[in-house]
Amino acid sequence: AKVVRLVLRPRISVRGFLYSPVLLYLDTSGPQGVVALAEGGALLALRRATNQRDHAAVLPGHVDAALSEAGKTLRDLCGVCVLAGPGSYTGLRIGLSMAKGYCYALGLPLMLQNGLHLLALSAAQAGRWLACLVVLPARAGEVFLAAYGPDAAILAAPRHATDAEARQIFSSLPAGTTVCGSAEVAMRLGIGAETAGNEQPALSVWLAEGHR
Repeated sequence: AKVVRLVLRPRISVRGFLYSPVLLYLDTSGPQGVVALAEGGALLALRRATNQRDHAAVLPGHVDAALSEAGKTLRDLCGVCVLAGPGSYTGLRIGLSMAKGYCYALGLPLMLQNGLHLLALSAAQAGRWLACLVVLPARAGEVFLAAYGPDAAILAAPRHATDAEARQIFSSLPAGTTVCGSAEVAMRLGIGAETAGNEQPALSVWLAEGHR
């Protein structure tokens, strides 16, 4: 499947007519699987799978249900947007395999999004910050992290780091840096007294970024 980052605009002109692209969103990076369908950035249907062990079995059915609810078919899709990490290897593989399958079969573009970046944008909805450090759990004593400045400028590129490296990166950021992602990880590291403890990005941010 062709992997692209920015391919669609909320409204596209074809032979003088305007239409809004329909995108399928898949997220299997965490315990809760998410299937969303949006048109021009507006949510049409949403399905969640709460049992991580069943994602491979139930998510294709959730896609069919979301399309039916929205009055759409697979042929109406203009692209597939999938959260490409960080997360468990098995979980990410399920979402990426599904997304690539749809794209190969239907000739659609595949868009990959980074969960750390989306979490930083989600935190920005609560208020503007000078810097934001996003932390998510990895193996014992390790974290996934990234740091961003205003307007999502990258201060520390997304990476897999040890706890010690994470503390060092946090100490290099401006005073008053916002910490978001996993509150449990932030507490373990001893950083971010006021942590946005949400390990999945806000749906509105995810949809908006897919249609940029």
